Amino acid sequence: MQTSDESPEEKQPASDQQTPLNGISPTPATQPISVEPALPADLKQSEQSRDTSLRTDSNAVHQEGLVYPPLPSFYEEMPSPPQQSIPEVPRVPQAEQIPTPPVTRQEELNSPPAFWQGPVGQPLPPGYPPYPQGQSYLGNQPPPFVVGPPRPKKTNKWTVIAISILVGLLLLSCGICFWAGTSMFGGMFNQVYNGLSNGTQVVNNFYDALQNKQYAQAYHALKPQGSLKNISEQDFITRAEKQDTLYGPVLRYSVGQPDLSKYDGQVLDTISLPVDVARTKKSYTAHIQLKLINNQWKITAIDNL
Repeated sequence: MQTSDESPEEKQPASDQQTPLNGISPTPATQPISVEPALPADLKQSEQSRDTSLRTDSNAVHQEGLVYPPLPSFYEEMPSPPQQSIPEVPRVPQAEQIPTPPVTRQEELNSPPAFWQGPVGQPLPPGYPPYPQGQSYLGNQPPPFVVGPPRPKKTNKWTVIAISILVGLLLLSCGICFWAGTSMFGGMFNQVYNGLSNGTQVVNNFYDALQNKQYAQAYHALKPQGSLKNISEQDFITRAEKQDTLYGPVLRYSVGQPDLSKYDGQVLDTISLPVDVARTKKSYTAHIQLKLINNQWKITAIDNL
C-alpha cells in the first residue's frame, strides 16, 4: 500500500533515474537538467520556419557588410585583390667618404654626451650603453674656474705726494753730501796730485841734465838746504864730474812711489821720492827730498847723485 506522504517519483528505483531520456546522456548531479516542454506539431513547424527565415536574413545582412564583425563566410566569398609587383628600386652608387676635420674642444663640449648623464650612483636606464671599463662618467662637469686679472689697487694721492717729497729730500741730501765731500776731498786730492806731478817733473829735469852733462842747469833745481847747505854751483859741478868719472855717466833712471808720511792732510809742502839710477859701472837708489818754496818745488836734500 502507498501512503499519502510518498509520491510515485520517490518510489522509482535508482536504475530508472539513471536511464537516459530520449537518447540524451545523463548529466552530473551538480548540473541542472533542462527539460523542454513538448510543443504541438503545427507550433513546432512554425518555429522552424521562423528560424530559417531569420538565418536567411542574417546571411543577407552579413553579405551586405552591415553587421560587425562579419561572419567568416563573408571573408571567404570576397574576391581577392589583384597582386601588383613591386618595382625594383635602382641602387644608387655610394659617394666617396669625405674626411671630416678633427673635433675641436669647443665642439666636443657642445656635442651631446655619448653616455647617459644622470646623478652619480643612479643605474643606467634601459637602452643606454655601459660606461667604458675602468672609467666613470659623472655627467656634465662645470667649466674650469678661471681667475680673472687682479683689479688695480687704488693708491692714495697724499701717499704718492709724501713719497715724492721724501725721495726729493733724499736726493737733495745726497747732492749736498757729494758737494761737501767733493769740496773737501777734491781739494786735498788736487793738492796731492799737483804736488806729486810737479815734484816728479823737477826730479826728471834734474837727472835729464846730469845725463846730458848740463851740470849748471841741474844746479838750478837745487835749493841748498840740509845736506846741500852752503854748496856753490862750482862745487856742485866738480862733484858731478867726479861721479861720472868714477861710476860712468847716467844711462837711465826711474822715479819710484812718493813717501807722504809727513803730510798732515792740510798742506802738502814736503815730498820724498826714491830714484833708481843706473850708471855704466854702478847702479844705486838715490833718495831725494823736495820742498815747496815760494810755490815752486826745489830739491833740498840728496844722498847720492
